[in-house]
Amino acid sequence: MTLPVCPETCGMWMIRCGAKYSAKEQSFYHDKHEDPENRADRGLYVDEDQGTEEEPSLRELRQYQWIQMTEEKAKLFVAAHGGKDVGAAARLARLKRCAHEYKSPVDVFIQDGIVIAAPSVVPGDAAVATWRARGPGGGGSGGAVEVARAGAELVEFHVEVSELLDEWRDTVLFGGNLSHRMVPGWGALVVAGQDECIFQSEAATKKVWTMNGVSHLTPKTGVSLMVSGFTTGALGFGLELSEEQLAEVNEYRRRPANNTYVCGVYNAPQSLCALGGLPLSDKKPDLKESPGLRFIFNCKAADGYWTSAHMMVQNEDVTDVFRALYPWICLYMEFDHSGVHAIQKKDALNATKMNEKFGGVQPHKHSSVMTEGCLGPYSAVRNVGGVLFDVKLKAGDVQDMQFKEEDLPPFYAPDTPKEDTETGELVRPKAAKAKKQNKAALLMGGGDAPAAAVVEMVPGVRLGYVGKAKGFLDVLFERGWLDPAVKYTIKGPKLPDGTRDERKSLATIMARCEDFRNEATAMHELMGLLGVEMGQTPKGHPELAGRGIEFCWGKAKYTFRHINKYSYTKHIFEKTVREALKSVTLQRSRRFLRKASDYKRAYRSLMAGAGPDAVAAYADVEKLRKLSKTHRSTFDQDYLFIARA
Repeated sequence: MTLPVCPETCGMWMIRCGAKYSAKEQSFYHDKHEDPENRADRGLYVDEDQGTEEEPSLRELRQYQWIQMTEEKAKLFVAAHGGKDVGAAARLARLKRCAHEYKSPVDVFIQDGIVIAAPSVVPGDAAVATWRARGPGGGGSGGAVEVARAGAELVEFHVEVSELLDEWRDTVLFGGNLSHRMVPGWGALVVAGQDECIFQSEAATKKVWTMNGVSHLTPKTGVSLMVSGFTTGALGFGLELSEEQLAEVNEYRRRPANNTYVCGVYNAPQSLCALGGLPLSDKKPDLKESPGLRFIFNCKAADGYWTSAHMMVQNEDVTDVFRALYPWICLYMEFDHSGVHAIQKKDALNATKMNEKFGGVQPHKHSSVMTEGCLGPYSAVRNVGGVLFDVKLKAGDVQDMQFKEEDLPPFYAPDTPKEDTETGELVRPKAAKAKKQNKAALLMGGGDAPAAAVVEMVPGVRLGYVGKAKGFLDVLFERGWLDPAVKYTIKGPKLPDGTRDERKSLATIMARCEDFRNEATAMHELMGLLGVEMGQTPKGHPELAGRGIEFCWGKAKYTFRHINKYSYTKHIFEKTVREALKSVTLQRSRRFLRKASDYKRAYRSLMAGAGPDAVAAYADVEKLRKLSKTHRSTFDQDYLFIARA
């Protein structure tokens, strides 16, 4: 036999042996894509992120996503989008709708009909020559540079409005200009999307060989690599850095003012030092590569699992890149709702970590200032010894989450003492958890049977309430949320259909209070300390997540499955993953961002009502409505788009 055997011969013999080469079947998922709560959240997000085409949001105007051109150039640009195809009318209508006409308030430099800089940015002819010499990524190369005097008729477009602008974007730093409508005091903005993705060494192409319905390639075999990545429309996926840029970032980090991790107050860098077997420290090491991509072999026996500590350190490292290289840039980070982004502070107002009554094992929470959204409709009057006390809080009052010396005892146990008091009786102590016995060892004479323990009685103690953490009943009673005629439970009683009656759920009522609902997470607090804005994308909408990052993962996985060598050797596996990630180029990441923006515009059209130019957008959204019932992956939802990108 001559080796290697051709694939056709292998395939023929596999079929004769009873194997099938077929597409993998998807598991069933339902991510509540169209739930009323998710729809409302989606509407608020789209409004804040994009605004409308006629009146873009503040966030849009602050980003390098605009192009300005002369009136003559704009007419030629719009005319280039004409045609007889189905979408021509919609394209032209959208171009005209989003075109912003204005008169230049100052002299500007023009190259091939496109505004390249204003005197406030590039003063003088010598500066223009320097600007042109920077070439691709810093100014471009085209025809002669002209000066358009103040009052010139200009038109501004969003760079995502047409694919014809993609080539121009490659020649401009950050892929576009700031908007003419942006007030300088707002500050230029770059929005970075973040997400994690797992690559499996046994991941195969869309079709696999199966024998009797079983494939030899399963997610549970081999090794897996967790990748956490950032993407921006300005710098692309992974925030690639040159050697010179990396050296500049490390020089910035070595300065005494920048050499200590701010997230050290949350023990994040110390936790990573402990995982790596290093002395605990909050000092910043030199970066060996761009922090835009982080890799860990995620299993207990390897690098552990991706935690909030990893996320905090990566966020701060990415922030250092922008502070060192682009200090004038304001940074905005977008995350999803996974647990590593929503890690709570130790004293956070968290309804998932409360008992029904006071005391017990529950963390102490910080006090809270009452607003109207914290208060309920019911009274909170106490009768103590014939004297009535109205303990209901009012807007502006501060509610302590622990009982103080001057507080009345809990309303459901009015005779509770203030301090722990001995009852004068002897009680059996709380039993310690029994140590597991190895039955096989006992059977073979390798151990002794546990002897009956002698129980020593201890004095009984009645717990006092002063200094103890308040429970659901205490907090909600003071806020006026408890109806005396209703019997509440923590989760709410079960209904005939098996669901819970959330109207009688203490945890649900507590979580809906304004202060609990808007409680800042540790990640929010860290971003504030770093001077970085932070937001979260709507739940159940991977097509909107992280500036198109789900499409980036989809392209990387598509490439990986076609070059995967199924190696269990870690360095070979990681090398293959890194090679696949390189397929997400700057141009592709911008294409994926445009796709995510198209979905946002489609949802905005749905909220505004149907229009003649929204047919294609509606078709995309209707497809998602159906697919979201069986998938929760953008890779599946837009497979052909990702494969051809």
